[in-house]
Amino acid sequence: MKQIFTFGLLAILLIFLAGAQSASATDATTTTNKDTKTTTSTDSSTSSDADMVTKKKAVDDALAAYKAAKETDKLAKAKEVVKKDIDRRIFLLTNFQTKVVTRRGLTADQISSLKSLAQTAIDGLTPLKAKVDTETTLDAVKADAKEMVSKYHVFMVLMPDLELTSALDQGQAALTKLKTFAPRLQKVIDDKKAAGVDVAALTTAQTDFNNQLTDAQKQLDAAKTELAKVTMDNADTSKTAIAAAKEDLKKFRADMVAARGDLNTIKASLESTKSTSTSSTDKSSSSSSTSSTETKTTTPASSSSGATSSTKTAQ
Repeated sequence: MKQIFTFGLLAILLIFLAGAQSASATDATTTTNKDTKTTTSTDSSTSSDADMVTKKKAVDDALAAYKAAKETDKLAKAKEVVKKDIDRRIFLLTNFQTKVVTRRGLTADQISSLKSLAQTAIDGLTPLKAKVDTETTLDAVKADAKEMVSKYHVFMVLMPDLELTSALDQGQAALTKLKTFAPRLQKVIDDKKAAGVDVAALTTAQTDFNNQLTDAQKQLDAAKTELAKVTMDNADTSKTAIAAAKEDLKKFRADMVAARGDLNTIKASLESTKSTSTSSTDKSSSSSSTSSTETKTTTPASSSSGATSSTKTAQ
């Protein structure tokens, strides 16, 4: 019995030990699996973080490249805009140089002076355009654009100044020419008056003609005084002076139109006086001719009567 009991106990012990070993093996396996999973999970997490960093860097690089391309595009467009603006100014100045040569009333010195003023601006704008091409930032291009406007003032100051100077020079030439008519008109009127012609209308027109010429010179001088204030260093003062000069020039032209109107009135009056004088002369000539004809007609009749009387006496 003891042996049987001992054997049974031993069997139970062996079964228990076997179970314990199995449980230990299972725990070891479980632990190993857990460790493997943890390691795999850690590796996977590390790999995922690295991928995210790589992707973020790629996105940042793409954005930076896009911004750089956008800035480059803005820079290129800004350069084109400024260069076109410079070209417009150079074209206007060059065109003025071409046209001013053909304007009537300007002397060679006046033309040369005007062309020189335009050329000075062209000589400054041409290298500025080349400088714009070399700029690498938008700020630099903006600075060039500012210089184009503030230094040369082509549209607001320079071109108006050139055009007004040209107009005033032409106006002075036309006024000087009209002034030569004044003494000639005075002589004609004096001759007419001495001949007994009524010169009241002529005198009135002549007086107004002289007054218009005097005021025209006054307006012209005022415009020249205003233009003398024009400078590229002070655009506001220059624009004010140019506006005033334009008003003076407008008044000058009105005076010139009125003076030419007086000349036409004087011319018409002289032609009328001449026509009246001619008509009077024609009437006088006609009357003299008629009287002479009548005398000639009477003379033959007297001769005939004398001849008849002579015949009768002879008989």
